[in-house]
Amino acid sequence: MKRNILILALATVTLISTNSCQKDDAGGTSELEKKAIDLQNYVVNNRFIPVDFYADSPIDYVESDATVLAETDLKKYIFPYLSDDVITFNADKTLLIDQGTLKMEGETQQTFTRSWSTETSKAKNVVYLNYLDYFYDPRRYTLVEWTDTSILAYVDWTSKADPTKTAKIYTRFQKK
Repeated sequence: MKRNILILALATVTLISTNSCQKDDAGGTSELEKKAIDLQNYVVNNRFIPVDFYADSPIDYVESDATVLAETDLKKYIFPYLSDDVITFNADKTLLIDQGTLKMEGETQQTFTRSWSTETSKAKNVVYLNYLDYFYDPRRYTLVEWTDTSILAYVDWTSKADPTKTAKIYTRFQKK
Protein backbone atom coordinates (compact mmCIF):
# COMPACT_ATOMS: atom_id res chain seq x y z
CA MET A 1 0.00 0.00 0.00
CA LYS A 2 2.78 2.40 0.94
CA ARG A 3 4.52 1.55 -2.31
CA ASN A 4 1.41 2.48 -4.34
CA ILE A 5 1.11 5.82 -2.52
CA LEU A 6 4.80 6.52 -3.17
CA ILE A 7 4.39 5.75 -6.90
CA LEU A 8 1.29 7.96 -7.06
CA ALA A 9 3.16 10.80 -5.30
CA LEU A 10 6.11 10.51 -7.70
CA ALA A 11 3.77 10.52 -10.69
CA THR A 12 2.04 13.65 -9.36
CA VAL A 13 5.36 15.46 -8.82
CA THR A 14 6.49 14.48 -12.33
CA LEU A 15 3.24 15.72 -13.85
CA ILE A 16 3.46 19.04 -11.99
CA SER A 17 7.11 19.50 -13.02
CA THR A 18 6.32 18.77 -16.66
CA ASN A 19 3.44 21.25 -16.73
CA SER A 20 5.53 24.01 -15.15
CA CYS A 21 8.00 23.77 -18.06
CA GLN A 22 5.33 24.70 -20.61
CA LYS A 23 5.12 28.07 -22.39
CA ASP A 24 4.62 31.21 -20.31
CA ASP A 25 1.06 32.07 -21.33
CA ALA A 26 -2.05 30.42 -22.68
CA GLY A 27 -1.23 31.52 -26.23
CA GLY A 28 1.91 29.39 -26.26
CA THR A 29 4.30 32.30 -26.83
CA SER A 30 6.86 33.40 -24.24
CA GLU A 31 7.30 37.09 -23.39
CA LEU A 32 10.68 37.03 -25.13
CA GLU A 33 9.21 35.56 -28.31
CA LYS A 34 6.38 38.10 -28.15
CA LYS A 35 8.93 40.92 -27.91
CA ALA A 36 10.73 39.58 -31.02
CA ILE A 37 7.45 39.35 -32.93
CA ASP A 38 6.47 42.88 -31.84
CA LEU A 39 9.86 44.19 -33.02
CA GLN A 40 9.45 42.36 -36.31
CA ASN A 41 5.99 43.89 -36.81
CA TYR A 42 7.33 47.33 -35.87
CA VAL A 43 10.15 47.40 -38.45
CA VAL A 44 8.22 46.01 -41.44
CA ASN A 45 7.64 48.73 -44.05
CA ASN A 46 9.72 51.20 -42.04
CA ARG A 47 13.13 52.74 -42.76
CA PHE A 48 15.98 53.44 -40.34
CA ILE A 49 19.38 55.16 -40.42
CA PRO A 50 22.08 55.33 -37.73
CA VAL A 51 22.04 58.65 -35.89
CA ASP A 52 24.00 57.92 -32.72
CA PHE A 53 26.98 55.66 -32.06
CA TYR A 54 28.76 55.24 -28.71
CA ALA A 55 30.58 52.77 -26.45
CA ASP A 56 29.79 51.95 -22.83
CA SER A 57 33.49 52.35 -21.94
CA PRO A 58 36.39 54.21 -23.60
CA ILE A 59 37.85 52.39 -26.61
CA ASP A 60 40.25 52.98 -29.48
CA TYR A 61 37.71 52.38 -32.23
CA VAL A 62 40.19 52.71 -35.12
CA GLU A 63 43.04 50.44 -34.11
CA SER A 64 44.66 50.41 -37.55
CA ASP A 65 46.18 53.90 -37.24
CA ALA A 66 49.07 55.18 -35.13
CA THR A 67 46.84 57.28 -32.87
CA VAL A 68 45.62 55.56 -29.72
CA LEU A 69 42.40 57.06 -28.41
CA ALA A 70 40.10 56.26 -25.53
CA GLU A 71 36.67 57.54 -26.49
CA THR A 72 33.03 56.70 -25.92
CA ASP A 73 31.40 59.14 -28.37
CA LEU A 74 31.80 57.36 -31.71
CA LYS A 75 29.27 59.38 -33.70
CA LYS A 76 32.02 60.84 -35.91
CA TYR A 77 32.59 57.31 -37.26
CA ILE A 78 29.14 57.05 -38.84
CA PHE A 79 29.90 57.16 -42.56
CA PRO A 80 28.35 60.17 -44.37
CA TYR A 81 26.97 57.96 -47.16
CA LEU A 82 24.55 56.39 -44.68
CA SER A 83 22.78 59.69 -43.99
CA ASP A 84 20.74 59.71 -47.19
CA ASP A 85 20.10 55.97 -47.43
CA VAL A 86 16.57 54.65 -47.56
CA ILE A 87 16.66 51.10 -46.18
CA THR A 88 13.24 49.48 -46.09
CA PHE A 89 12.41 46.40 -44.00
CA ASN A 90 10.17 44.24 -46.18
CA ALA A 91 7.77 41.61 -44.84
CA ASP A 92 9.60 38.90 -46.82
CA LYS A 93 12.72 39.51 -44.64
CA THR A 94 14.57 41.46 -47.32
CA LEU A 95 16.03 44.91 -46.93
CA LEU A 96 15.76 47.18 -49.94
CA ILE A 97 18.72 49.56 -49.82
CA ASP A 98 18.55 52.75 -51.88
CA GLN A 99 21.87 54.56 -51.45
CA GLY A 100 20.56 57.99 -52.34
CA THR A 101 23.01 60.53 -53.69
CA LEU A 102 25.96 59.55 -51.47
CA LYS A 103 27.24 56.06 -52.23
CA MET A 104 29.64 53.78 -50.42
CA GLU A 105 32.98 53.59 -52.20
CA GLY A 106 33.04 50.42 -54.29
CA GLU A 107 29.25 49.95 -54.19
CA THR A 108 28.07 51.41 -57.48
CA GLN A 109 24.53 50.04 -57.52
CA GLN A 110 21.88 52.57 -56.60
CA THR A 111 19.67 49.90 -55.06
CA PHE A 112 20.35 46.39 -53.81
CA THR A 113 18.96 43.95 -51.28
CA ARG A 114 20.13 42.21 -48.14
CA SER A 115 18.24 40.18 -45.55
CA TRP A 116 17.09 40.81 -42.00
CA SER A 117 15.49 38.80 -39.18
CA THR A 118 14.81 38.71 -35.47
CA GLU A 119 15.71 35.92 -33.09
CA THR A 120 15.85 35.28 -29.37
CA SER A 121 18.18 33.73 -26.84
CA LYS A 122 16.30 32.34 -23.88
CA ALA A 123 19.59 31.60 -22.11
CA LYS A 124 20.59 35.29 -22.31
CA ASN A 125 17.00 36.61 -22.21
CA VAL A 126 17.60 38.87 -25.22
CA VAL A 127 16.13 39.67 -28.61
CA TYR A 128 18.47 40.01 -31.58
CA LEU A 129 17.95 42.08 -34.71
CA ASN A 130 19.95 40.77 -37.65
CA TYR A 131 20.47 43.90 -39.69
CA LEU A 132 23.45 45.62 -41.37
CA ASP A 133 26.75 47.07 -40.28
CA TYR A 134 28.14 50.30 -41.75
CA PHE A 135 29.42 48.43 -44.82
CA TYR A 136 26.02 46.80 -45.59
CA ASP A 137 27.27 43.45 -44.28
CA PRO A 138 25.13 41.30 -41.96
CA ARG A 139 25.44 42.16 -38.26
CA ARG A 140 23.60 40.79 -35.25
CA TYR A 141 22.54 43.49 -32.80
CA THR A 142 21.24 42.90 -29.30
CA LEU A 143 18.05 44.89 -28.80
CA VAL A 144 17.94 47.35 -25.92
CA GLU A 145 14.68 49.14 -26.72
CA TRP A 146 12.57 50.70 -29.41
CA THR A 147 10.20 53.62 -29.44
CA ASP A 148 7.88 55.14 -32.03
CA THR A 149 10.89 56.89 -33.56
CA SER A 150 14.00 54.77 -33.00
CA ILE A 151 15.69 51.48 -32.16
CA LEU A 152 18.59 51.22 -29.72
CA ALA A 153 20.78 48.13 -30.00
CA TYR A 154 24.38 47.11 -29.38
CA VAL A 155 27.12 44.81 -30.57
CA ASP A 156 29.86 43.37 -28.42
CA TRP A 157 33.29 44.77 -29.31
CA THR A 158 36.68 43.22 -28.60
CA SER A 159 39.95 44.99 -29.30
CA LYS A 160 42.08 43.31 -31.95
CA ALA A 161 45.21 44.79 -30.36
CA ASP A 162 44.32 43.65 -26.83
CA PRO A 163 41.55 41.01 -26.63
CA THR A 164 41.13 41.69 -22.90
CA LYS A 165 39.58 45.07 -23.77
CA THR A 166 35.87 44.76 -24.50
CA ALA A 167 32.90 47.07 -24.69
CA LYS A 168 29.34 47.30 -25.87
CA ILE A 169 28.97 49.58 -28.89
CA TYR A 170 25.51 51.10 -29.14
CA THR A 171 23.77 52.37 -32.26
CA ARG A 172 20.55 54.34 -32.27
CA PHE A 173 18.69 53.88 -35.55
CA GLN A 174 16.23 56.67 -36.29
CA LYS A 175 13.03 56.00 -38.22
CA LYS A 176 12.98 57.99 -41.49
